[in-house]
Amino acid sequence: MAIVLAYAIVELSSAATFWWAHGRGFSFAELAAARREARLGRPADELTQVDGADRDPGGWTFEDSILHPYLGYARQPADEVQTFYGFPTTAEPASAADDVFVVGITGGSVGELFYRWATRERTWEEQLRRLPSLRDARIEYVHLGLRGYKQPQQLLATAYYLALGGRLDLLVALDGFNELSLAGELYESGVFPAYPYHWRALSAPQSDARGLRSLARVLGLREARSRWAGVAERLRFSVTAGTVWSLVDARLARQIAAEASGAARQPGDFPYFRNGPAFAGDQAGFVDFATRLWTRSSTQLDALAQRHGFAYFHFLQPNLNVEGSKPLSLREQELLLPGSAHQRFAERGYPALREAGQELAGAGVHFVDLTQVFADVEQTLYMDGCCHFFDPGNEIVGREMVRAFEQAGVFSE
Repeated sequence: MAIVLAYAIVELSSAATFWWAHGRGFSFAELAAARREARLGRPADELTQVDGADRDPGGWTFEDSILHPYLGYARQPADEVQTFYGFPTTAEPASAADDVFVVGITGGSVGELFYRWATRERTWEEQLRRLPSLRDARIEYVHLGLRGYKQPQQLLATAYYLALGGRLDLLVALDGFNELSLAGELYESGVFPAYPYHWRALSAPQSDARGLRSLARVLGLREARSRWAGVAERLRFSVTAGTVWSLVDARLARQIAAEASGAARQPGDFPYFRNGPAFAGDQAGFVDFATRLWTRSSTQLDALAQRHGFAYFHFLQPNLNVEGSKPLSLREQELLLPGSAHQRFAERGYPALREAGQELAGAGVHFVDLTQVFADVEQTLYMDGCCHFFDPGNEIVGREMVRAFEQAGVFSE
């Protein structure tokens, strides 16, 4: 009885200590969740702070991607995906027979989704066969862009593909949004806006000695925190053990935060390799820079097309952040992200892209502005507040592309 009474007094005292230390009552369920978080680790906020890796907007990660020496990053090879030196394809373009018509699709994630739709549904292929010279051709596809790609990555990917011996009969570029939004995020974080998106994350292994030392200390503290959480888990039914663990864990968490805060750096603190050339312009200067980079990259793609004998068409992708481009459904209105880089740079930059697109067309590039292609569609087409649309949107875009091919007359007999 004395032992039980003493244990009860200790437990009650621990509960009181917990209340005094944390300002709330003791809860087994709450501590179980906190131990699980400490043991498994939260999203690497402290690591981001120390190492300067960009945060992950949109929730996407690079777990299936690898650093690429020329293109920034490429997709991790997968057995179920046929590739040509890393480029997803439905054929082997370098050795394609004469009756095979090779369509290249480039751009960012919108272009990637369009490629997946075109190769999965074959609806676009049926539309392409309306063109006289493609009526009996065997149409195959190659993808020359990935999510997050922005110019000049599409230009570099196409040039690299051709240098490896790849073949094209038609190249379709569907882009514009990443060149503003993702490049804008780089600009605001101090990374050269022409660099690949998430460049600091991709170049993280090249941290300097200071960053590595701070990173090691944070990782050591997080490992200690995880280890203590494991010990407390074995004594999870004890209020005393839970209280002691909570005090130790709070101390470790403060040490981690202090270390990360002390090591946090401003954009200018990173080595040149992580930031690239300094860009000193204001936001208007950035929009002009991004627009001209996009325009010059398209002009270079057109020159490659003329030199290698394939047709090149450049389409400015639609976006729900462009005012008046679509009657937004209730669902699409809920997707909008007011004040986000997606909205800010799209609203400011799309007029510049549209004007520059007309300059491209005037210079002989097959350029088509698709920003108004959904102007009369009340159906929900967009799946998020960024830029991506469902298959019905791809079908509308694909139909407009074929119309542009017909009007240009490049595939008439």
